Amino acid sequence: MCDIWRANRQLREISVEELQPHIDGMRAWGVRWVTLSGGEALMHTNLRNLCKALQPLGAKMTLLSTGLLLHKNLELIDNWVDEVIVSLDGSEAVHDKIRNIPRAYEKLKNGVIALRDAVPAVEVGARCVLQRENYRDFANIISAAQSLRLDWISFLAADVGSEAFNRVDGWQPERVAEVALTDDQCDEFENILKRSFVDFKKEYASGFIVE
Repeated sequence: MCDIWRANRQLREISVEELQPHIDGMRAWGVRWVTLSGGEALMHTNLRNLCKALQPLGAKMTLLSTGLLLHKNLELIDNWVDEVIVSLDGSEAVHDKIRNIPRAYEKLKNGVIALRDAVPAVEVGARCVLQRENYRDFANIISAAQSLRLDWISFLAADVGSEAFNRVDGWQPERVAEVALTDDQCDEFENILKRSFVDFKKEYASGFIVE
């Protein structure tokens, strides 16, 4: 759903030197929470030193990730990260189709298992962007989050109308039509939600399902 990666064909990365002036500003503002995002933040070749530079802030550190590289970065997460939020697009078949990566769900699952075993103190949640390809999978997504031993899952509607995420001039109507729900599908999803309030009453009440 995100086109940010298209803007960095030169594979340019922020350096510690470029980050430092912003750290001084964040300290002056009393920033208490920093989120590492991307693209995929774990692909940054110098992420460890960026985290080290941010440490004097004393801020909580959240890592947003596809989950595909978690198993390769367990030490980094243990040393610097307080919370990991993985992208979960659906149950296994739906997730793999949306990600268009072979065995994406299996790799995500293995990464979360490795993280849970190696760094049990780190909170691990999931965020799901709801769109045409996965809205009918809503109940299965919640069950998948449970089977992945996640602490919580949140849901967002797909943003099809803004220029965010490097969408110059927004999306063309054809692309919007591929992602956005029709009026009839919105009505269908409303019924799915209503059923979920009964089927997942405990999960809503406990805060496992948030936002």
